[in-house]
Amino acid sequence: MLFVGTVLLFSSVLSFASADMSDYTPAEQEYIAGNGYFLIGDLIRAERAYVNATRLSPSLSEAWNNLGIVRKKLGNYQGSVDAYRQALTLTPKDEAAWYNYGLVLDALSRYNESAPAYEKAVTLNPNMTPAWFNLTESLFLCGDMTGAARAYEQAQALDPLYAANWSFPDGAGSFPDRVDIFGMSSSEETGSAKTPLSPYIVLIAGLCAGMVVLKRK
Repeated sequence: MLFVGTVLLFSSVLSFASADMSDYTPAEQEYIAGNGYFLIGDLIRAERAYVNATRLSPSLSEAWNNLGIVRKKLGNYQGSVDAYRQALTLTPKDEAAWYNYGLVLDALSRYNESAPAYEKAVTLNPNMTPAWFNLTESLFLCGDMTGAARAYEQAQALDPLYAANWSFPDGAGSFPDRVDIFGMSSSEETGSAKTPLSPYIVLIAGLCAGMVVLKRK
């Protein structure tokens, strides 16, 4: 009985979520479903949903950004690069996309390309501490010690506690961990801002992903 009751409750919530999703375009529905799949760790279905979203609406830059993140996590680095380039073509003032683009270029050891990506990110957002740290490492690995030292000074000024884990230029310690910036909203026309979805919509995203799974089984 508990199992049946749980299924009925889950089904009713799914029906409610489905009705709410009618306010979104097909592309936005795929995008939100992709976010839901991503949050539950189903990267294969997340990639499929983001691809569908970009096919239905090639101008949906957040879908391109998140597709880049998923492909990087799946090990498809060149596919990730291509997705970020699409996102940046649409929203060249999106510091998060520039930052993420730098991350995948680092994964390919293309530091001479990742450094300019991080420079673009910090130009758009001078308070973006992770980008300053990553710029430090990329410039360091390119052999630009002067540029790396300047970037490190900026990073240290923004977050001295974070910087205390390692010192430059002695190379002591380890470089900070790098984390992708995941988008949870439709892109603004200018690409200069992100408005995070409410927890309610995030819940719907997860439920819709589950609904699609049920339909496909």
